[in-house]
Amino acid sequence: ALILNSESVNATAKCAYFFESPDNPSAFLQNFNTLNRSQNVFGVSTTEFWRLEGSERSTIQISWNAQSDIGSLVSDIDNLTLVGWSKTLNQWQNIGSNMNFGDLDSGFLTSFSFVPDAYEIITFGDGRNLPPGEPRNALNLDNYLVTPDGDGVNDSLVFPELEQSPNNTVQIYDRFGLKVFEKENYTNEFDGFATSGSFVINQGNGLPSGVYFYIAKLHDLGLEFQGYLYLANQ
Repeated sequence: ALILNSESVNATAKCAYFFESPDNPSAFLQNFNTLNRSQNVFGVSTTEFWRLEGSERSTIQISWNAQSDIGSLVSDIDNLTLVGWSKTLNQWQNIGSNMNFGDLDSGFLTSFSFVPDAYEIITFGDGRNLPPGEPRNALNLDNYLVTPDGDGVNDSLVFPELEQSPNNTVQIYDRFGLKVFEKENYTNEFDGFATSGSFVINQGNGLPSGVYFYIAKLHDLGLEFQGYLYLANQ
């Protein structure tokens, strides 16, 4: 079972359950290779998955039972985490869990906040890279507003959490999946102007206002986060 708790009202939220491997899903045109994983995902369930749609940041409570075969994925449920197939990166990413309850035969976990529409599908994963009992992700980045109008408020995209990881990478994509910005060792440089993609041709005009998708990789901590920002350009 899956329970969705959204931070705001979703205009549309949909969920479907599939008792089959993501490697060869019957209802999708693509496969979701469970071996194509980010560095902090050590395994992905080949037993079941969910398709969850929603545009607002949310947490979920997701449960398992004997048919979930969790024992083939982890030997300790403290290592169990929620993973999702990233639409942008085309690989499994660690979404994270902050509470696991039960045993290998039955139980549930509660996820960190994430945007369901950033992932094609979600399922259980092995997040054993962190000690048992610790949260799978230590930080939780938010959605942001960027208004580069020179008033000193929200003029650039600021991630205070990146102070904990100076060795980082920030990428920003438009709603069509085109990368418009990338910076190694990011220190609040994004102020509405592109550094990559076709928008660079008209770089002096700045990016158009709208919703963008960011990926923040904290290499020092071995963590990765995704979220949305709204750019209100003048």
